[in-house]
Amino acid sequence: MRVGSTLIETVEGDICVQTTDAIVNAANTHLWMGAGVGGFPIVDCAETMIDVAIEHSTSSTTLELIRFVLLGDEAHQFFADILRAREADA
Repeated sequence: MRVGSTLIETVEGDICVQTTDAIVNAANTHLWMGAGVGGFPIVDCAETMIDVAIEHSTSSTTLELIRFVLLGDEAHQFFADILRAREADA
C-alpha cells in the first residue's frame, strides 16, 4: 500500500536478514511474536501498528518504506489482511 511517498508492506520472514537502515522490534529480546503486554491480541496489534504507520505516512516524512516483517504465516496473515482492508477503504 502506498501512502504519500511511503510504501507500507508486510512480509513473512526473519527481521535479522532484512536489508534496512533500522529495525524496530516490538516483540521481545528473543524476536518471538507474542501476545504483548497484558495479552494484547495479535489482530488488535496489527490494526494499531498499521493504522499508526498509515497516519505517520500522511504527514511530512522522509520514510520511503515501512515493512512489517512477521515470523510465521499466521502472524503475517493477520497483518496482511488488515493492510489489504485499509487499502480497500482508502
